Parts: sequence; C-alpha cells; structure tokens
Amino acid sequence: MIYGRGLAPVNTGAKPLRNLVEYICYCLNSNHFHLILKQSEKRGISEFMKHLAGVYTTFFNQKYKRSGSLFQGSFKAIHIETNEYLLWLSGYINGNIKIHRKDQAENYKWSSYLDYLGKRIGTLCDKKIIFSQFENASVYHEFVNMTIKELEIEKI
Repeated sequence: MIYGRGLAPVNTGAKPLRNLVEYICYCLNSNHFHLILKQSEKRGISEFMKHLAGVYTTFFNQKYKRSGSLFQGSFKAIHIETNEYLLWLSGYINGNIKIHRKDQAENYKWSSYLDYLGKRIGTLCDKKIIFSQFENASVYHEFVNMTIKELEIEKI
C-alpha cells in the first residue's frame, strides 16, 4: 500500500517497502536526497529505489500535469564497509542541510536528525546501530557538528 497526502491507499501489488530495507537515516533536500539503508533481502535496495522513483514520478507528474521521467540516470549506491564510515556518513546525512543550505540541521523536519536528537518521536529509522556507539544524543550531536565543521573546512 502507498499513502500520499490527501490520497487513499493504493494497492500496487509490490512487496511492502519495510521488508526490503531498514532505514538508518535520511535527509530530503529540494533537489536530492540521502539515505542510509540496510538491505533486508537480496536486491532489497535496488527494488526499494525502483519503487520509490516510480511512485514519486507518478505523484509528481499527476500533481503538475506532466509526463516523463524525473530522474537522470540510476541512483548512486555506496557499500558501507567500515563502522567508521557508517558513523561519518550518518553525521554527513543528518547534518546535510547545514552543509548545503546553511540552515540549522537541528530544526530541519525533512531529516532523521530530529529523531536522533530526541526532538521528534520518529519510528521510521532504526537508530540503534548508530546510538549504540554514543553515550547519549548530546554526544552524537557534538559528533555531527564536528563532521559538519570538517566538511565546511574541506569546501574552503
């Protein structure tokens, strides 16, 4: 089933998306998005992304009375091979809006960061794999800020 704002559920016949992947963190920007997904079954991420792109394209085309594809090329996926990279990437994604737009990441509602900071009770993301490595949300917040600062210095 797919639910959209103001839409009735639509039965697509596809497997439920939650069975394909587990969500670790996300950030939705105006022209791109970032996700950390844990694959739950073989080809789960590919199937999830195919479904997500198709559903969003259909929604967008209907809303704006247009047709055709929205996305150029296929999605970019990177296998996370080390725990250090997983942690760094979670900081990058949760702080992503500040990196791109200079908005305060701590208040951006289209990101999992509010859930990680305890400012919103979100159940979409499984935060255990990240949080098990930090004493508390404040320490994780410091880590994300450090990651953002490193990236800002790298840009300069």
